[in-house]
Amino acid sequence: MALVTLIGTFHMELAGEELINKALQQLNPDLLVAESNDALDIKATRRQDLWSGLFDYLAISPELRKKFFACQPYKEHLLSKSYAREKKIPLIIVDLPEEIDDLFVEAYSGKDLVKSYREDLDLKTARQFVIESIEREYERHFLAQGPQLPNPIFYDGSRITSRSIDHVGERDVYMAQQIKEVLIKHSGKRICGFFGMLHLVDPNSKRITDLFEGKFKNLRYYLGEENITYASLIDFV
Repeated sequence: MALVTLIGTFHMELAGEELINKALQQLNPDLLVAESNDALDIKATRRQDLWSGLFDYLAISPELRKKFFACQPYKEHLLSKSYAREKKIPLIIVDLPEEIDDLFVEAYSGKDLVKSYREDLDLKTARQFVIESIEREYERHFLAQGPQLPNPIFYDGSRITSRSIDHVGERDVYMAQQIKEVLIKHSGKRICGFFGMLHLVDPNSKRITDLFEGKFKNLRYYLGEENITYASLIDFV
């Protein structure tokens, strides 16, 4: 049976890049599974490419680029993809497929973002606007998460409410089936994956059972506990 570690994340975690990289270095996986699909890959990759182009054009500092990346919700996918490419290991996307809108693809396929800044604003004004926007967005997330990063409340299940059940269901069933197929096909491999904490919170914990009366069925519920280690990003501080 494969040695599997699934790690719960908070998608907007400001310390996410450092912790994800630490987890990957520590676990040294042979294969990665990802809470993503083709549509998310296009969104994340093209968004990152476009903003990188804009930042190059405006000579945005590495420090500010890191702050921008920290505020992005696709960190797990992009860092997993980069790691898999570097280590020459498979990255298998396991999330429920979404239809890819042609108009969306076109919007993220060119240099529209850079072009709009070049045409509408002079270089100095555009650069200052981007710097202020990044700083403002980072501060907004820091005020919500800090001063301790990572903040345990985003990983201990205390923020789960009765409405959280709306965010698990068909996707979790699908992802569980995909992961089970990966485990069968790649038996004996070290496998790692990052998933939103809601998908990996223990469905049998007292808080969850009291809140949902046994009706909460997430990815962890469908995969079970046997031969899988469940962790969270905060374990890699």
